[in-house]
Amino acid sequence: MDRVAARFAVHQRGLLTRPQAREAGFSDRAIQHPARRRPLGTHASGVYRIAGSESSWEQALLAGVLAGGQDAIASHRAAAVMWRIEGLEPVIEIIVPLARRPRVKGAVIHRTDGLLLPERTRLRDVPVTTPARTVFDLSGVLPRGTMDRVVEDVLSRRIAPRRALADQLEQHGGRGRRGTSVLGDLLAEHP
Repeated sequence: MDRVAARFAVHQRGLLTRPQAREAGFSDRAIQHPARRRPLGTHASGVYRIAGSESSWEQALLAGVLAGGQDAIASHRAAAVMWRIEGLEPVIEIIVPLARRPRVKGAVIHRTDGLLLPERTRLRDVPVTTPARTVFDLSGVLPRGTMDRVVEDVLSRRIAPRRALADQLEQHGGRGRRGTSVLGDLLAEHP
């Protein structure tokens, strides 16, 4: 049982989902009442932490992504922190498919039908939006002054090329899409 659990947990920062815990041989009783043997502790709804695994913000973020269900991915400020974009506080923030409505305690949930496969990646074992998609998403939630610093940081440290940011804007921006004009103006100011 421990070997199977470890197989999942090694790439998930010591976390298991309920189906993975069952596959590892944990009974429903052991999953629901982890205090009896303490092999698992509840981290988020349907996500369990293996006792002794190191607790961190990135583990909490991954727990939020796992609790968000299939195709959930770290985005916005969470992705920016993962990419080490400067000046943003860590927030558990995820994107899920439009049809899903997960409840993840302590997380900001965004729903979309416009997240393309090339805009997804993994960074330190966490599913996350690419740097260019992250900047585009941030433009819809951050004030202009903060976005100016984000764009400056991303371009000066070559986290994403300007062309990739412009492509995101062209692909997803448009009338009525929050942040579109701000990002367009900032890209014009940062040739």
